[in-house]
Amino acid sequence: MSQQVPPGQRDEVAAAGRQRVLAPGERRLLEEMYHDHGPAVWRIVYAWTGGDRDIADEAVAEAFARAGRYLDAIRDPRRWLITTALNVAKAELRRRHVVIASAEATTPDRKYSVIPSR
Repeated sequence: MSQQVPPGQRDEVAAAGRQRVLAPGERRLLEEMYHDHGPAVWRIVYAWTGGDRDIADEAVAEAFARAGRYLDAIRDPRRWLITTALNVAKAELRRRHVVIASAEATTPDRKYSVIPSR
């Protein structure tokens, strides 16, 4: 990835306040990852957050932005993207002071994905 790419053939990915230039092949790889895994990752995060579209949108966008920085290190894109997006979502829920219910906290007649803190 240390190969120089002419300015007309590069794209910038902003992630965590940093920019990284993607070579055309890297951009195609990231686009393929999005096409192959984006919708499934979004649905998983959406369900995990109890149906919060804003968090799902932001978490998946951030996961793909980070993927652009770590393309060489990602061996299992689906797993990496799901883990990263869920971690981003978890951080946002914590920031909003939402308590994530554990499996032990659910009962057969009442199941909650998230429980607002008091």
